[in-house]
Amino acid sequence: MRLFAAVALSVSLAGPVTAGEAPATEPWPDRAEVAAREFVLANAPQIANSIQRIAHPEGLRPELTNLDFSRTGDRLLARIAVAWSDGSTRRGYAAWVYWEFGEQGHMRAQIVSHTAPAKITARTAALLEEHFREKIYPAVMRGFDPSKLH
Repeated sequence: MRLFAAVALSVSLAGPVTAGEAPATEPWPDRAEVAAREFVLANAPQIANSIQRIAHPEGLRPELTNLDFSRTGDRLLARIAVAWSDGSTRRGYAAWVYWEFGEQGHMRAQIVSHTAPAKITARTAALLEEHFREKIYPAVMRGFDPSKLH
């Protein structure tokens, strides 16, 4: 919840954020991390909402609570945490999504842990995977100038 305030503050101070603003002379993982971080932070409410709606549709007030990246060779692993509350009991829940991608494309997105009592079904896992493959990854990559990808 404190991260959300910092996210909103940094976005409002920086103005509109677009993906792919890292210098083209940097290696692809460096530029991709900048682009992905800026995209996720600029779209934090929408991304938190989509993760929560896919994972646990009964939740309310989703919020991005953590975002960090690590590298494995030329691939990136984004760890995204989303918190929300349950409308009936007003209890708080959270889910961690790991999203791995590289210059060659999206590799995987999965919920690696969550605190809600409902299980993550195969259908839910497939919907999350599809969302990151079809929506999130292409949106981040659109920010890159294709001539600067290599």
